[in-house]
Amino acid sequence: MRGIIYQTLGSSCVIGIEGDEYITDKAERKQNIIERYYMFWNYAATEGGLKWMGDDFAYFWSDPNRFKKSIFNILEMREARESGLEKSGEEWEAELRGKAEEVFDSLPRESFLSSPHLQYIENFRFVGGDLLEKIIAGGGERTNEFAGMKYND
Repeated sequence: MRGIIYQTLGSSCVIGIEGDEYITDKAERKQNIIERYYMFWNYAATEGGLKWMGDDFAYFWSDPNRFKKSIFNILEMREARESGLEKSGEEWEAELRGKAEEVFDSLPRESFLSSPHLQYIENFRFVGGDLLEKIIAGGGERTNEFAGMKYND
């Protein structure tokens, strides 16, 4: 999976998607990133939306198990499409699981997000968006009343 970067943050993971370098048009490159994001979204690997860190790079949150399962499902669909028929059976599934594990293990591991606060805020959006809205709207010095964390922008 070219252009996919994996980063672990606690029990979550962040998946970075780089724009394909062979695409020279900025709009096409951005569309390519969006389409690859939807590939993972279709297999329930995403938490929340796609976040942009420039024209050529975006990321989304997931957890390792769902992300690994999405790789398996993507490979399964590709294999079925290429072979022209639906394969099945324990042996075929075991072979695909092995390939999915190889793909996962081969993904570059990089730290493109480094703020410990970012993970908490991103994960909190799915637990209680009210606090996130308070944090975003507050400006200046913000206090996280639930975790007892205090930090400045």
